[in-house]
Amino acid sequence: MRIVILLIGTAGNALIAFLTHLLLTRNLAVDDYGRVVAITAAVTMVTPVASMCIGWFWLELYGREGEAAVRWGPGSRMASLGAFSISSAVLVGYGMLAGIASPVVLACACMMLAGQSLAETRAVRLQLEERYNALGVWQAAPQALRSAAVLAMLVVSSGLSDQTAMMAYGFAALVVAALSSGSIQAVTDGGVRIPGAGRARRRDDATGEPAVSACFKAAWPFSLVTLFYLVYSTGILALLNPLIGAAASAYYNIGFLLFNSLAMLPSVIYGKFLVGKLFRWWSHDREKFVAVFHLGVAAHFGLGIVLGALMWWTAPVVVPLLFGEHYRDAVPVVRILALAVPIRFVQHGYGAVLFSKEHIRRKVRYMGQAALLSVVLLVVLAGRYGVTGAAVTSVASELALLVFYMAGAARHVAPIDVRATFLPRTLTTAYRRLVGEG
Repeated sequence: MRIVILLIGTAGNALIAFLTHLLLTRNLAVDDYGRVVAITAAVTMVTPVASMCIGWFWLELYGREGEAAVRWGPGSRMASLGAFSISSAVLVGYGMLAGIASPVVLACACMMLAGQSLAETRAVRLQLEERYNALGVWQAAPQALRSAAVLAMLVVSSGLSDQTAMMAYGFAALVVAALSSGSIQAVTDGGVRIPGAGRARRRDDATGEPAVSACFKAAWPFSLVTLFYLVYSTGILALLNPLIGAAASAYYNIGFLLFNSLAMLPSVIYGKFLVGKLFRWWSHDREKFVAVFHLGVAAHFGLGIVLGALMWWTAPVVVPLLFGEHYRDAVPVVRILALAVPIRFVQHGYGAVLFSKEHIRRKVRYMGQAALLSVVLLVVLAGRYGVTGAAVTSVASELALLVFYMAGAARHVAPIDVRATFLPRTLTTAYRRLVGEG
């Protein structure tokens, strides 16, 4: 039941986000919508840096040190202030570079940065306390508040602009920040109610109060994985505006929304449902680990082909129907991004086998290479081919990361033969292995 709640929360968050963008595309000029998606994409990109010392790395601290993790609290809180200040400066600098110089828009963007950073801290607290029902609700709550604020702004004003839309986003972020603020104190001062044996677990060598620099050193790997992922995905949205204009960001975001609505499926399966099981099977049942890998890759490839083809075929009808006739120019972008659907579906399977402690640094390196390739290709192709070049950049980056993952899995994950995945004998053996377990 807990898994179902998490899946519903993830799906609910994605659906509410999609509906919010439908509302914006229907009520904003194309350029205004492009500026909104560009600055919000920039907020998303710098959030892993802003939250690095108050976010996900606390899961590792409590897992490793138990109650003694609170010794990191004072240094972590100071480090988080520094990280947030740096991230806010970067965000404002990006806005000025992208021609989004409105003080209202930039102030609201900084509010969003604070809200998203604090929201991650609340999510960490709920995970530590194993309150999975509340976590499922919290996954959708910030986006629901944002959507409600946009609706309220639409009701009270005669129309929406980039400034009024960002004001709605900023107000929602302040509510999220208020709801989350107590979690920083709880997580960093030992106010988390950890259930079971984890509450009393304590390492004898976990003594002393780490300095601010030690907090940064401990936290950066957790931020880097997310940051690299965002650079080669969301980063295109943020960079298009300063490169070729706000309208390009708007058109690209239509394809990005449709692509992400499909890519959510493997993300939930591998990132929410299977991740813990894969860690366990890697350590204790390699045969089952390999069987799940082969079946997962084959099944996701077939499903990705079907959904990608559906996205390509329906694009000329779906885009103007959902977003308006003025977004028909986004149809070629949607069709190009449809090519990335099966790539992303298979990519999750290979990426999942590289999450163990032995392989995580390799995964970070592969993601960094894909992020760098994405930026270089975007600068070259967007300048020459416009938003179509941006879509080609996305597909190429997805394919490159898949190749990196496949090569890494083939070379370093010993039980897996990536060349045998689609052989009938491999799939039959894997199926019998799982059925026998069932």
